[in-house]
Amino acid sequence: MYDKTWVEQALLILWEPGATVQMAKEPGMPSSSSDPRKAQDPHVMMIDMRRAWDECEWLTRTQRRAIFAYAVCGTQEGAAELLGISRQSVSEAFERGLTLLVAFLNSTYVDREQWEDDLRDMAEYGHLNPVRQRQLNEA
Repeated sequence: MYDKTWVEQALLILWEPGATVQMAKEPGMPSSSSDPRKAQDPHVMMIDMRRAWDECEWLTRTQRRAIFAYAVCGTQEGAAELLGISRQSVSEAFERGLTLLVAFLNSTYVDREQWEDDLRDMAEYGHLNPVRQRQLNEA
């Protein structure tokens, strides 16, 4: 299961060539499991992160820019300065984009139809409906 904290940390090294090796060596980073659905191998997780970024056409341009600027600068303040916009604007776009990335990463291939419904909920209400959020948390 991907959580916001892990995804936020992973964004900081997503574009570094040795990112998976670096994450694998850090204490507290995920480890593998005998159950493939619960496996949290850092190499696989970073591959998932890269795939999510590559397939994230559902993120707005503003969200993508905020996430990338955060990855380059390491802070939302730095990202705001780099983009020439307010920290609040960066924070809102970053948090919304981060939430979408986490939701995408926690979905499975079978869930892709549900993913479209999730995106509609996110667009309309700003969050997933409580039933779906509970399902993702229990997966």
